[in-house]
Amino acid sequence: MSDFNISGIQQIGIGVENFAEAWKYYIDVFNMDVRILEDDTIAELMLPYTGNSPQKRHACIAINMQGGGGFEIWQYSDRKPKTIDFDIHLGDYGVFAAKIKSRNVNLTYEQFKYNPKIEILGELYK
Repeated sequence: MSDFNISGIQQIGIGVENFAEAWKYYIDVFNMDVRILEDDTIAELMLPYTGNSPQKRHACIAINMQGGGGFEIWQYSDRKPKTIDFDIHLGDYGVFAAKIKSRNVNLTYEQFKYNPKIEILGELYK
């Protein structure tokens, strides 16, 4: 992989069981309230990720006005998603963690700190 340099991500896919509930959460927590597109069709371009079996899904791409990549919120329409049968480790294929862009890190941290929907795992490094 030394020949590749990832310099940006357009969006990160987030599989969910309840589209409306998840999107409300991502708006409340991350201000992902600008809908770029919303679609309820068969995901033909996702075949490498769906076992080469076309899957009907409801999805949207949403961004916030801070900039950065968007969230692609994705829910199967015809079946319940399966959990993985292995532990995730740093270095596995896929995106392990996403970063959120902020114009004011201190203010964002304070907003997150007092939001009951967010569990802060550490203190802000200053």
